[in-house]
Amino acid sequence: MKITFTFCFLLFSIILAYAQQTVKRTNQLSPFIEEQFWVLKADKKIRQGDYIAITPKKVVVAKGIYQNGSRVGIWDFFDEKKNHVQSFDYDKNEITFQDPEDLKKQRYFLKDVTKADSVNIPIKIGGSYYGFTMLLNTIPLLRHMVTDFRTQGSFNYTEVLTISETGAVVMHQAVANIANSSKIYRVAAETVAPEYTLFKPALNNGIPVACVIVTAPVPVDMPRITLH
Repeated sequence: MKITFTFCFLLFSIILAYAQQTVKRTNQLSPFIEEQFWVLKADKKIRQGDYIAITPKKVVVAKGIYQNGSRVGIWDFFDEKKNHVQSFDYDKNEITFQDPEDLKKQRYFLKDVTKADSVNIPIKIGGSYYGFTMLLNTIPLLRHMVTDFRTQGSFNYTEVLTISETGAVVMHQAVANIANSSKIYRVAAETVAPEYTLFKPALNNGIPVACVIVTAPVPVDMPRITLH
């Protein structure tokens, strides 16, 4: 009994000490997703511990663990309907589960491909919902669009991404469309944290190649949208 009590006391002390070293933070990156995570008290730029991302309806679309500012272990990703779409092992840098239906939500374009070629499409780490929403850093982008289209009512925008053979985003544009007009916005790479830009590159006959990704149109209802 004494040994059990001593063990429980030590465990409680460790948990309490860990909790005292970190503080919880939230970050509203878009109207669609809020991050909840922990940071070190000594350096609030360093994430440490559990992480989740949720929608306004409290649906968890990502969960995992940070260790000293880096993602570690297996992270699970879901869409807005709670479907498990992807798992990624950050220690091994590999996808451990991928829902093939989730890959059909974007269009991909590769150069110099023939019918005889064997092609693997690029895969956004994080899935089509969480992965692309975090990559697009929607709130800063929407602020520009809302300012430009504030008298026009609702509109939609499409993302066009150029992905290198290493899986890096080398060009990122958004095309806003309303009625018969459109406007192209260039999204600066430095506005997006590197952990949100991770792709598995496209393959042509087993060789990594560059490609262009075009996302599905995102509707923006001006009377309803709220940007913080």
